[in-house]
Amino acid sequence: MNNSPQKSLEIFKTFAKQKGFKTKLPTKAQYSSFIDLFLLGKSPDSTPSSRSLCFKSFSGKKNNKWAWVELKNFKGEPGWLYGSADFVVFESNFKYIFIPRKKLLDFVHSKVDFSKSIVANSWEAKYKIFQRE
Repeated sequence: MNNSPQKSLEIFKTFAKQKGFKTKLPTKAQYSSFIDLFLLGKSPDSTPSSRSLCFKSFSGKKNNKWAWVELKNFKGEPGWLYGSADFVVFESNFKYIFIPRKKLLDFVHSKVDFSKSIVANSWEAKYKIFQRE
């Protein structure tokens, strides 16, 4: 898989439909709070359920072992890690990985030392804060 983010999302939607789920696009306000898609299905007790997803494609990247999380966006505002999605879905070269966003947020806050200075190079950013120019 080596697609644009929009193409990757379309492929994911097709995959979800093949697995028996329906998908729904977010409203503009929901999209602004970092929800890319709703996945609709049935819970174990057969009641309809909906989960919001923040979709991140890392397919085709040289380093498919690490995922970047966005603490702040390009405007300096809280990034998608602080959004409203129930799950962050990472697309790797061979699979989709669903991670509850709040658990990922807790993990980041337990691993990253926010009191240290920002590192200058992306390869130094393991559990550290890195910012592009």
